[in-house]
Amino acid sequence: MAAKKMIRGAWASLRNPGLPNNYLGLRPSVLPTSNRYFSATSVSQMEHHEVIIIGAGLAGLAAARKLTARGKNVKILEGLDRIGGRVYTTQFADTRVEQGATFIIGACPANPVFRVAQELGIFKGEEDLRIFKWHVGKYLKPRGEVISQASVDKALEIFEELEKDLKGWYESGDSLKDEPVNLFDFYTKEVQDEIQRFPQDIQDDIMRVLECKLSFTSFGMGDSWYNISANMYGKKQELEGGWTRVPPGVNTIVQHLVNQLPPGTIMTGNTVHRVFWSNRGTKLETTGGDYTCDWLIITIPLGALKVNHSYMFLPDLPTWKSEAIDKIGWGKVNKLFMEWDDPWWAQGEAQIRLTYTLEEIQERTRQEWGKYIFGFEPVIENPRVLVAWVSEKGAEYVEIMDPDALKWQAAKLVKMFTGKSTPLPSKALPTQWCLNDYFEGGYSYCSVKTANDSAYMLSKPLPNKTNPRLMFAGEATDTRFYGTLHGAFMSGEREADRLLQVTKMISKKSAM
Repeated sequence: MAAKKMIRGAWASLRNPGLPNNYLGLRPSVLPTSNRYFSATSVSQMEHHEVIIIGAGLAGLAAARKLTARGKNVKILEGLDRIGGRVYTTQFADTRVEQGATFIIGACPANPVFRVAQELGIFKGEEDLRIFKWHVGKYLKPRGEVISQASVDKALEIFEELEKDLKGWYESGDSLKDEPVNLFDFYTKEVQDEIQRFPQDIQDDIMRVLECKLSFTSFGMGDSWYNISANMYGKKQELEGGWTRVPPGVNTIVQHLVNQLPPGTIMTGNTVHRVFWSNRGTKLETTGGDYTCDWLIITIPLGALKVNHSYMFLPDLPTWKSEAIDKIGWGKVNKLFMEWDDPWWAQGEAQIRLTYTLEEIQERTRQEWGKYIFGFEPVIENPRVLVAWVSEKGAEYVEIMDPDALKWQAAKLVKMFTGKSTPLPSKALPTQWCLNDYFEGGYSYCSVKTANDSAYMLSKPLPNKTNPRLMFAGEATDTRFYGTLHGAFMSGEREADRLLQVTKMISKKSAM
Protein backbone atom coordinates (compact mmCIF):
# COMPACT_ATOMS: atom_id res chain seq x y z
CA MET A 1 0.00 0.00 0.00
CA ALA A 2 2.81 2.42 0.84
CA ALA A 3 4.42 1.82 -2.54
CA LYS A 4 1.08 2.30 -4.23
CA LYS A 5 0.62 5.71 -2.60
CA MET A 6 4.19 6.77 -3.45
CA ILE A 7 3.44 6.03 -7.09
CA ARG A 8 0.27 8.10 -6.81
CA GLY A 9 2.24 10.98 -5.34
CA ALA A 10 4.76 10.88 -8.17
CA TRP A 11 1.94 10.78 -10.70
CA ALA A 12 0.30 13.79 -9.06
CA SER A 13 3.43 15.88 -9.54
CA LEU A 14 3.89 14.76 -13.14
CA ARG A 15 0.29 15.14 -14.23
CA ASN A 16 0.51 18.92 -14.35
CA PRO A 17 4.19 19.82 -14.80
CA GLY A 18 4.94 23.41 -13.93
CA LEU A 19 1.80 23.77 -11.81
CA PRO A 20 2.90 24.27 -8.19
CA ASN A 21 0.92 22.80 -5.32
CA ASN A 22 -0.09 26.23 -4.05
CA TYR A 23 -2.10 26.82 -7.23
CA LEU A 24 -0.30 29.05 -9.70
CA GLY A 25 1.66 30.80 -6.97
CA LEU A 26 -1.38 31.96 -5.00
CA ARG A 27 -1.36 31.47 -1.26
CA PRO A 28 -3.90 28.77 -0.31
CA SER A 29 -5.77 31.30 1.81
CA VAL A 30 -6.33 33.56 -1.20
CA LEU A 31 -9.30 32.55 -3.34
CA PRO A 32 -9.18 33.45 -7.02
CA THR A 33 -12.17 35.56 -8.03
CA SER A 34 -11.88 35.31 -11.78
CA ASN A 35 -12.08 32.46 -14.26
CA ARG A 36 -8.82 33.70 -15.82
CA TYR A 37 -7.01 31.67 -13.14
CA PHE A 38 -8.54 28.39 -14.26
CA SER A 39 -6.38 27.59 -17.31
CA ALA A 40 -5.34 28.80 -20.72
CA THR A 41 -8.36 27.02 -22.20
CA SER A 42 -11.17 29.43 -22.96
CA VAL A 43 -13.95 29.03 -20.40
CA SER A 44 -16.49 29.44 -23.19
CA GLN A 45 -15.14 26.26 -24.80
CA MET A 46 -15.74 24.17 -21.69
CA GLU A 47 -18.95 22.28 -20.95
CA HIS A 48 -20.80 24.24 -18.28
CA HIS A 49 -23.46 23.11 -15.83
CA GLU A 50 -25.17 24.93 -13.03
CA VAL A 51 -24.42 22.03 -10.67
CA ILE A 52 -21.88 19.23 -11.00
CA ILE A 53 -21.88 16.28 -8.62
CA ILE A 54 -18.81 14.06 -8.31
CA GLY A 55 -19.93 10.50 -7.68
CA ALA A 56 -23.03 8.48 -8.61
CA GLY A 57 -23.49 6.70 -5.30
CA LEU A 58 -26.53 7.17 -3.07
CA ALA A 59 -25.42 10.61 -1.87
CA GLY A 60 -24.92 11.94 -5.39
CA LEU A 61 -28.14 10.40 -6.72
CA ALA A 62 -30.20 11.70 -3.78
CA ALA A 63 -28.85 15.22 -4.31
CA ALA A 64 -29.43 15.06 -8.07
CA ARG A 65 -32.98 13.80 -7.66
CA LYS A 66 -33.95 16.69 -5.42
CA LEU A 67 -32.15 19.33 -7.51
CA THR A 68 -33.44 18.22 -10.91
CA ALA A 69 -36.96 18.05 -9.50
CA ARG A 70 -36.56 21.77 -8.76
CA GLY A 71 -35.36 22.55 -12.27
CA LYS A 72 -31.62 22.70 -11.69
CA ASN A 73 -29.21 21.82 -14.49
CA VAL A 74 -27.22 18.93 -12.98
CA LYS A 75 -24.40 16.74 -14.27
CA ILE A 76 -23.06 13.75 -12.33
CA LEU A 77 -19.49 12.69 -13.13
CA GLU A 78 -18.71 9.10 -12.11
CA GLY A 79 -15.22 7.64 -12.47
CA LEU A 80 -16.36 4.01 -12.51
CA ASP A 81 -18.08 2.41 -15.48
CA ARG A 82 -21.11 1.68 -13.31
CA ILE A 83 -23.55 3.54 -11.07
CA GLY A 84 -24.14 2.95 -7.37
CA GLY A 85 -20.83 3.51 -5.59
CA ARG A 86 -20.69 1.18 -2.61
CA VAL A 87 -23.96 -0.41 -3.69
CA TYR A 88 -22.92 -3.23 -6.00
CA THR A 89 -25.32 -6.10 -6.69
CA THR A 90 -23.83 -8.76 -8.97
CA GLN A 91 -24.15 -12.43 -9.90
CA PHE A 92 -22.15 -15.28 -8.39
CA ALA A 93 -22.84 -19.00 -8.68
CA ASP A 94 -26.12 -18.36 -10.50
CA THR A 95 -27.46 -16.16 -7.73
CA ARG A 96 -27.62 -12.50 -6.77
CA VAL A 97 -25.06 -11.28 -4.22
CA GLU A 98 -24.33 -7.93 -2.62
CA GLN A 99 -20.66 -7.13 -3.01
CA GLY A 100 -21.27 -3.80 -1.29
CA ALA A 101 -23.98 -2.61 1.08
CA THR A 102 -26.27 -5.45 2.14
CA PHE A 103 -28.73 -4.02 4.65
CA ILE A 104 -31.14 -1.19 5.14
CA ILE A 105 -30.25 -0.41 8.74
CA GLY A 106 -33.51 0.78 10.25
CA ALA A 107 -36.55 -0.71 8.51
CA CYS A 108 -38.89 2.14 9.40
CA PRO A 109 -40.52 5.21 7.76
CA ALA A 110 -37.88 7.51 9.29
CA ASN A 111 -35.33 5.91 6.96
CA PRO A 112 -35.43 7.55 3.49
CA VAL A 113 -33.87 4.49 1.83
CA PHE A 114 -36.57 2.30 3.35
CA ARG A 115 -39.17 4.74 2.03
CA VAL A 116 -37.74 4.42 -1.48
CA ALA A 117 -37.97 0.63 -1.13
CA GLN A 118 -41.61 1.06 -0.15
CA GLU A 119 -42.18 3.25 -3.23
CA LEU A 120 -40.96 0.28 -5.25
CA GLY A 121 -43.33 -2.07 -3.44
CA ILE A 122 -40.47 -4.17 -2.04
CA PHE A 123 -41.80 -4.07 1.52
CA LYS A 124 -45.58 -4.20 1.70
CA GLY A 125 -45.70 -5.55 5.24
CA GLU A 126 -43.62 -7.05 8.02
CA GLU A 127 -43.78 -10.44 6.32
CA ASP A 128 -41.62 -9.01 3.50
CA LEU A 129 -38.81 -7.95 5.82
CA ARG A 130 -35.74 -10.17 6.05
CA ILE A 131 -34.39 -9.02 9.40
CA PHE A 132 -30.79 -9.95 10.10
CA LYS A 133 -30.24 -11.28 13.62
CA TRP A 134 -26.56 -11.38 14.39
CA HIS A 135 -26.85 -13.25 17.67
CA VAL A 136 -28.63 -16.21 16.06
CA GLY A 137 -26.32 -19.01 14.98
CA LYS A 138 -24.07 -21.82 16.08
CA TYR A 139 -20.97 -20.67 17.99
CA LEU A 140 -18.10 -23.06 17.35
CA LYS A 141 -14.80 -23.72 19.06
CA PRO A 142 -12.04 -25.62 17.24
CA ARG A 143 -12.69 -29.32 16.51
CA GLY A 144 -16.43 -28.81 16.25
CA GLU A 145 -17.26 -28.12 19.89
CA VAL A 146 -20.45 -26.06 20.13
CA ILE A 147 -20.72 -23.41 22.84
CA SER A 148 -23.91 -23.80 24.88
CA GLN A 149 -26.76 -21.38 24.31
CA ALA A 150 -26.65 -20.47 28.01
CA SER A 151 -23.05 -19.26 27.66
CA VAL A 152 -23.89 -17.41 24.44
CA ASP A 153 -26.81 -15.65 26.13
CA LYS A 154 -24.67 -14.61 29.11
CA ALA A 155 -21.94 -13.23 26.85
CA LEU A 156 -24.37 -11.26 24.69
CA GLU A 157 -26.04 -9.88 27.82
CA ILE A 158 -22.65 -8.63 29.05
CA PHE A 159 -21.91 -7.02 25.69
CA GLU A 160 -25.32 -5.36 25.58
CA GLU A 161 -24.67 -3.80 28.98
CA LEU A 162 -21.24 -2.72 27.78
CA GLU A 163 -22.81 -0.93 24.80
CA LYS A 164 -25.35 0.77 27.07
CA ASP A 165 -22.50 2.02 29.26
CA LEU A 166 -20.65 3.38 26.22
CA LYS A 167 -23.74 5.16 24.89
CA GLY A 168 -24.54 6.59 28.31
CA TRP A 169 -20.95 7.76 28.71
CA TYR A 170 -21.13 9.65 25.41
CA GLU A 171 -24.63 11.07 25.94
CA SER A 172 -23.65 12.41 29.36
CA GLY A 173 -20.85 14.40 27.74
CA ASP A 174 -18.29 12.88 30.09
CA SER A 175 -16.58 10.81 27.38
CA LEU A 176 -15.63 13.99 25.52
CA LYS A 177 -13.90 15.35 28.61
CA ASP A 178 -11.93 12.20 29.38
CA GLU A 179 -8.71 11.04 27.76
CA PRO A 180 -9.19 9.08 24.50
CA VAL A 181 -9.44 5.33 25.04
CA ASN A 182 -9.78 2.62 22.41
CA LEU A 183 -12.57 0.06 22.40
CA PHE A 184 -10.30 -2.83 23.38
CA ASP A 185 -8.93 -1.13 26.50
CA PHE A 186 -12.42 -0.09 27.60
CA TYR A 187 -13.74 -3.58 26.96
CA THR A 188 -10.87 -5.29 28.80
CA LYS A 189 -11.25 -3.08 31.85
CA GLU A 190 -15.02 -3.52 32.08
CA VAL A 191 -15.26 -7.22 31.22
CA GLN A 192 -12.52 -8.83 33.28
CA ASP A 193 -14.24 -8.33 36.63
CA GLU A 194 -17.62 -9.25 35.17
CA ILE A 195 -16.33 -12.60 33.89
CA GLN A 196 -15.16 -13.63 37.35
CA ARG A 197 -18.79 -13.88 38.49
CA PHE A 198 -19.27 -17.03 36.41
CA PRO A 199 -18.07 -20.59 37.10
CA GLN A 200 -14.54 -21.28 35.92
CA ASP A 201 -15.64 -23.97 33.47
CA ILE A 202 -17.69 -21.56 31.33
CA GLN A 203 -15.50 -18.46 31.56
CA ASP A 204 -13.53 -19.44 28.45
CA ASP A 205 -16.72 -19.96 26.43
CA ILE A 206 -18.15 -16.61 27.50
CA MET A 207 -14.90 -14.85 26.60
CA ARG A 208 -14.86 -16.52 23.18
CA VAL A 209 -18.37 -15.31 22.39
CA LEU A 210 -17.48 -11.82 23.62
CA GLU A 211 -14.39 -11.75 21.39
CA CYS A 212 -16.58 -12.88 18.48
CA LYS A 213 -19.10 -10.12 19.13
CA LEU A 214 -16.29 -7.59 19.41
CA SER A 215 -14.95 -8.83 16.05
CA PHE A 216 -18.39 -8.27 14.52
CA THR A 217 -18.40 -4.76 15.98
CA SER A 218 -14.94 -4.17 14.52
CA PHE A 219 -16.26 -5.30 11.12
CA GLY A 220 -19.04 -2.73 11.52
CA MET A 221 -16.30 -0.11 11.81
CA GLY A 222 -13.84 -1.85 9.48
CA ASP A 223 -10.84 -1.51 11.72
CA SER A 224 -9.06 -2.98 14.71
CA TRP A 225 -10.65 -2.46 18.12
CA TYR A 226 -7.35 -0.79 19.07
CA ASN A 227 -8.19 2.07 16.68
CA ILE A 228 -11.93 2.41 17.41
CA SER A 229 -12.82 5.17 19.85
CA ALA A 230 -14.65 4.08 22.99
CA ASN A 231 -15.29 7.74 23.85
CA MET A 232 -17.19 8.27 20.58
CA TYR A 233 -18.85 4.85 20.36
CA GLY A 234 -22.21 6.23 21.47
CA LYS A 235 -22.22 8.99 18.84
CA LYS A 236 -23.62 6.80 16.07
CA GLN A 237 -27.39 6.50 16.18
CA GLU A 238 -29.49 3.64 14.88
CA LEU A 239 -33.04 3.82 13.62
CA GLU A 240 -35.61 1.33 14.85
CA GLY A 241 -36.83 -1.58 12.77
CA GLY A 242 -33.71 -3.74 12.57
CA TRP A 243 -31.42 -4.59 9.67
CA THR A 244 -33.25 -5.88 6.63
CA ARG A 245 -32.00 -7.33 3.37
CA VAL A 246 -33.47 -6.12 0.09
CA PRO A 247 -34.76 -9.25 -1.71
CA PRO A 248 -34.50 -7.97 -5.31
CA GLY A 249 -31.10 -6.40 -4.61
CA VAL A 250 -30.01 -3.02 -3.24
CA ASN A 251 -29.26 -1.94 -6.81
CA THR A 252 -33.03 -1.75 -7.44
CA ILE A 253 -33.09 1.29 -5.14
CA VAL A 254 -30.20 2.85 -7.06
CA GLN A 255 -31.88 2.21 -10.40
CA HIS A 256 -35.12 3.73 -9.12
CA LEU A 257 -33.28 6.96 -8.29
CA VAL A 258 -31.55 6.96 -11.68
CA ASN A 259 -34.88 6.53 -13.47
CA GLN A 260 -36.12 9.76 -11.89
CA LEU A 261 -33.28 11.82 -13.39
CA PRO A 262 -33.38 13.47 -16.83
CA PRO A 263 -31.68 11.37 -19.53
CA GLY A 264 -27.98 12.13 -19.87
CA THR A 265 -27.58 13.40 -16.30
CA ILE A 266 -24.90 10.83 -15.45
CA MET A 267 -21.60 10.35 -17.24
CA THR A 268 -19.75 7.20 -16.16
CA GLY A 269 -16.10 6.41 -16.81
CA ASN A 270 -15.15 10.05 -16.27
CA THR A 271 -12.65 10.53 -13.45
CA VAL A 272 -12.15 13.98 -11.95
CA HIS A 273 -8.42 14.64 -11.55
CA ARG A 274 -8.35 18.23 -10.36
CA VAL A 275 -10.75 20.76 -8.93
CA PHE A 276 -9.91 24.46 -9.36
CA TRP A 277 -12.27 26.31 -7.06
CA SER A 278 -13.00 29.95 -6.39
CA ASN A 279 -15.71 32.07 -4.82
CA ARG A 280 -17.33 32.47 -8.25
CA GLY A 281 -17.38 28.91 -9.50
CA THR A 282 -15.33 25.84 -10.20
CA LYS A 283 -13.40 24.23 -13.04
CA LEU A 284 -12.78 20.49 -13.20
CA GLU A 285 -10.15 18.60 -15.17
CA THR A 286 -11.42 15.11 -15.99
CA THR A 287 -10.60 12.21 -18.25
CA GLY A 288 -13.52 13.35 -20.39
CA GLY A 289 -12.39 16.95 -20.75
CA ASP A 290 -12.76 20.19 -18.82
CA TYR A 291 -15.98 21.33 -17.15
CA THR A 292 -17.09 24.42 -15.30
CA CYS A 293 -19.94 24.83 -12.86
CA ASP A 294 -21.45 27.34 -10.49
CA TRP A 295 -21.83 24.82 -7.67
CA LEU A 296 -20.00 21.56 -6.99
CA ILE A 297 -21.15 18.73 -4.70
CA ILE A 298 -18.39 16.26 -3.81
CA THR A 299 -19.49 12.79 -2.74
CA ILE A 300 -16.12 11.06 -3.06
CA PRO A 301 -15.69 8.31 -0.41
CA LEU A 302 -13.60 9.44 2.54
CA GLY A 303 -10.91 6.85 1.78
CA ALA A 304 -10.31 8.33 -1.67
CA LEU A 305 -10.36 11.85 -0.21
CA LYS A 306 -7.67 10.87 2.30
CA VAL A 307 -5.38 9.73 -0.51
CA ASN A 308 -6.13 12.42 -3.09
CA HIS A 309 -7.19 15.68 -1.47
CA SER A 310 -3.68 17.13 -1.09
CA TYR A 311 -3.20 17.37 -4.86
CA MET A 312 -6.78 17.22 -6.13
CA PHE A 313 -7.90 20.66 -4.95
CA LEU A 314 -6.39 23.97 -6.03
CA PRO A 315 -6.11 26.05 -3.97
CA ASP A 316 -5.49 23.54 -1.19
CA LEU A 317 -8.32 22.79 1.19
CA PRO A 318 -8.18 24.80 4.43
CA THR A 319 -6.31 23.19 7.30
CA TRP A 320 -9.48 22.57 9.30
CA LYS A 321 -10.98 20.65 6.37
CA SER A 322 -7.84 18.56 5.85
CA GLU A 323 -7.73 17.78 9.57
CA ALA A 324 -11.33 16.55 9.49
CA ILE A 325 -10.48 14.25 6.57
CA ASP A 326 -7.48 12.93 8.47
CA LYS A 327 -9.16 12.43 11.85
CA ILE A 328 -12.24 10.47 10.79
CA GLY A 329 -11.55 6.74 10.67
CA TRP A 330 -11.84 4.79 7.43
CA GLY A 331 -12.45 1.07 7.65
CA LYS A 332 -11.14 -1.78 5.52
CA VAL A 333 -13.80 -4.38 4.75
CA ASN A 334 -14.43 -7.10 2.20
CA LYS A 335 -16.60 -10.14 1.69
CA LEU A 336 -15.67 -13.59 0.47
CA PHE A 337 -18.40 -15.51 -1.34
CA MET A 338 -17.88 -19.27 -1.64
CA GLU A 339 -19.86 -22.05 -3.29
CA TRP A 340 -19.60 -25.72 -2.35
CA ASP A 341 -21.02 -28.34 -4.70
CA ASP A 342 -21.71 -30.48 -1.64
CA PRO A 343 -22.49 -28.21 1.36
CA TRP A 344 -20.77 -29.28 4.58
CA TRP A 345 -23.31 -27.54 6.84
CA ALA A 346 -26.74 -28.82 7.81
CA GLN A 347 -29.73 -27.28 6.08
CA GLY A 348 -30.95 -24.25 8.02
CA GLU A 349 -27.70 -24.05 10.04
CA ALA A 350 -25.54 -21.92 7.76
CA GLN A 351 -25.33 -19.05 10.25
CA ILE A 352 -22.05 -20.05 11.89
CA ARG A 353 -19.86 -18.11 14.32
CA LEU A 354 -16.16 -18.89 14.74
CA THR A 355 -14.75 -18.15 18.18
CA TYR A 356 -11.15 -17.49 19.19
CA THR A 357 -9.25 -16.69 22.32
CA LEU A 358 -7.73 -13.22 22.60
CA GLU A 359 -4.26 -14.71 22.17
CA GLU A 360 -5.29 -16.39 18.90
CA ILE A 361 -6.69 -13.12 17.57
CA GLN A 362 -3.55 -11.20 18.47
CA GLU A 363 -1.39 -13.77 16.65
CA ARG A 364 -3.10 -13.33 13.27
CA THR A 365 -0.75 -13.17 10.28
CA ARG A 366 -1.08 -12.83 6.54
CA GLN A 367 -0.67 -16.59 6.21
CA GLU A 368 -3.52 -17.06 8.69
CA TRP A 369 -5.81 -14.38 7.28
CA GLY A 370 -8.69 -16.78 7.89
CA LYS A 371 -8.59 -15.78 11.55
CA TYR A 372 -10.00 -12.41 10.48
CA ILE A 373 -13.19 -14.29 9.57
CA PHE A 374 -15.54 -14.48 12.55
CA GLY A 375 -18.33 -16.40 10.85
CA PHE A 376 -20.28 -17.47 7.81
CA GLU A 377 -23.67 -16.26 6.63
CA PRO A 378 -26.01 -17.96 4.16
CA VAL A 379 -26.83 -16.39 0.82
CA ILE A 380 -30.54 -17.01 1.03
CA GLU A 381 -31.15 -17.40 -2.70
CA ASN A 382 -28.60 -20.24 -3.05
CA PRO A 383 -28.28 -22.96 -0.38
CA ARG A 384 -24.78 -23.88 -1.63
CA VAL A 385 -23.28 -20.41 -1.10
CA LEU A 386 -21.87 -18.85 2.06
CA VAL A 387 -20.41 -15.40 2.59
CA ALA A 388 -17.66 -14.55 5.06
CA TRP A 389 -17.08 -10.97 6.20
CA VAL A 390 -13.46 -9.88 6.53
CA SER A 391 -12.09 -6.64 7.99
CA GLU A 392 -8.86 -4.95 9.04
CA LYS A 393 -5.70 -6.34 7.41
CA GLY A 394 -7.56 -9.50 6.44
CA ALA A 395 -9.69 -7.43 4.06
CA GLU A 396 -6.57 -6.39 2.17
CA TYR A 397 -5.10 -9.89 2.20
CA VAL A 398 -8.07 -11.50 0.42
CA GLU A 399 -7.76 -9.05 -2.48
CA ILE A 400 -4.19 -10.00 -3.34
CA MET A 401 -4.33 -13.75 -2.75
CA ASP A 402 -4.52 -16.35 -5.50
CA PRO A 403 -8.09 -17.73 -5.85
CA ASP A 404 -6.88 -21.30 -5.24
CA ALA A 405 -5.12 -20.16 -2.06
CA LEU A 406 -8.37 -18.57 -0.88
CA LYS A 407 -10.24 -21.83 -1.42
CA TRP A 408 -7.56 -23.83 0.36
CA GLN A 409 -7.54 -21.49 3.37
CA ALA A 410 -11.35 -21.59 3.55
CA ALA A 411 -11.32 -25.39 3.62
CA LYS A 412 -8.60 -25.32 6.28
CA LEU A 413 -10.71 -22.96 8.40
CA VAL A 414 -13.77 -25.19 8.10
CA LYS A 415 -11.74 -28.24 9.12
CA MET A 416 -10.28 -26.35 12.08
CA PHE A 417 -13.73 -25.56 13.48
CA THR A 418 -15.70 -28.65 12.48
CA GLY A 419 -12.99 -31.25 12.93
CA LYS A 420 -13.92 -32.69 9.54
CA SER A 421 -12.14 -32.59 6.20
CA THR A 422 -14.20 -30.83 3.57
CA PRO A 423 -13.68 -30.37 -0.15
CA LEU A 424 -12.44 -27.04 -1.46
CA PRO A 425 -15.12 -24.56 -2.50
CA SER A 426 -15.84 -24.95 -6.20
CA LYS A 427 -15.96 -21.16 -6.61
CA ALA A 428 -14.72 -18.18 -4.61
CA LEU A 429 -15.30 -14.46 -5.13
CA PRO A 430 -13.51 -11.91 -2.94
CA THR A 431 -14.81 -8.35 -3.18
CA GLN A 432 -12.32 -5.62 -4.06
CA TRP A 433 -12.87 -2.48 -1.99
CA CYS A 434 -9.54 -1.80 -0.28
CA LEU A 435 -7.22 -1.58 -3.28
CA ASN A 436 -9.79 0.14 -5.48
CA ASP A 437 -8.60 3.72 -6.05
CA TYR A 438 -12.17 5.03 -5.99
CA PHE A 439 -12.90 3.71 -2.48
CA GLU A 440 -9.74 2.67 -0.59
CA GLY A 441 -11.88 0.67 1.83
CA GLY A 442 -15.42 0.44 3.10
CA TYR A 443 -16.96 3.12 5.31
CA SER A 444 -16.23 5.67 8.00
CA TYR A 445 -16.15 5.32 11.78
CA CYS A 446 -14.98 7.25 14.84
CA SER A 447 -11.32 6.48 15.46
CA VAL A 448 -9.34 7.42 18.55
CA LYS A 449 -8.26 10.55 16.62
CA THR A 450 -11.79 11.61 15.67
CA ALA A 451 -13.12 14.79 17.27
CA ASN A 452 -16.79 15.20 18.12
CA ASP A 453 -17.16 17.80 15.36
CA SER A 454 -15.05 16.06 12.68
CA ALA A 455 -18.00 14.94 10.53
CA TYR A 456 -19.58 18.38 10.82
CA MET A 457 -16.33 20.06 9.76
CA LEU A 458 -16.08 17.68 6.80
CA SER A 459 -19.61 18.65 5.75
CA LYS A 460 -19.01 22.43 5.88
CA PRO A 461 -19.05 24.07 2.44
CA LEU A 462 -16.34 26.25 0.94
CA PRO A 463 -15.62 29.07 0.93
CA ASN A 464 -18.51 29.56 3.40
CA LYS A 465 -22.18 28.81 4.10
CA THR A 466 -23.51 31.88 2.29
CA ASN A 467 -21.48 31.08 -0.83
CA PRO A 468 -21.17 27.26 -0.90
CA ARG A 469 -19.26 26.72 -4.13
CA LEU A 470 -17.81 23.42 -2.86
CA MET A 471 -20.20 21.20 -0.91
CA PHE A 472 -19.37 17.86 0.67
CA ALA A 473 -21.74 14.90 0.98
CA GLY A 474 -21.41 11.16 1.62
CA GLU A 475 -21.98 8.97 4.66
CA ALA A 476 -18.80 10.22 6.37
CA THR A 477 -20.27 13.74 6.50
CA ASP A 478 -23.38 12.67 8.42
CA THR A 479 -23.02 13.31 12.14
CA ARG A 480 -25.52 10.64 13.27
CA PHE A 481 -25.80 7.87 10.68
CA TYR A 482 -22.31 7.59 9.22
CA GLY A 483 -21.42 4.24 7.70
CA THR A 484 -24.98 3.58 6.46
CA LEU A 485 -27.01 3.81 3.27
CA HIS A 486 -29.42 6.29 4.77
CA GLY A 487 -26.55 8.39 6.12
CA ALA A 488 -25.27 8.75 2.55
CA PHE A 489 -28.75 9.44 1.18
CA MET A 490 -29.56 12.06 3.81
CA SER A 491 -26.24 13.83 3.27
CA GLY A 492 -27.01 14.22 -0.43
CA GLU A 493 -30.43 15.68 0.30
CA ARG A 494 -28.88 17.96 2.93
CA GLU A 495 -26.53 19.53 0.39
CA ALA A 496 -29.30 19.81 -2.20
CA ASP A 497 -31.40 21.69 0.36
CA ARG A 498 -28.43 23.92 1.16
CA LEU A 499 -27.99 24.82 -2.50
CA LEU A 500 -31.69 25.41 -3.09
CA GLN A 501 -31.84 27.76 -0.13
CA VAL A 502 -28.81 29.76 -1.29
CA THR A 503 -29.96 30.06 -4.90
CA LYS A 504 -33.40 31.12 -3.70
CA MET A 505 -31.83 33.94 -1.70
CA ILE A 506 -29.73 34.96 -4.71
CA SER A 507 -32.84 35.07 -6.90
CA LYS A 508 -34.64 37.26 -4.37
CA LYS A 509 -31.73 39.72 -4.26
CA SER A 510 -31.58 39.83 -8.06
CA ALA A 511 -35.29 40.62 -8.24
CA MET A 512 -34.99 43.58 -5.86
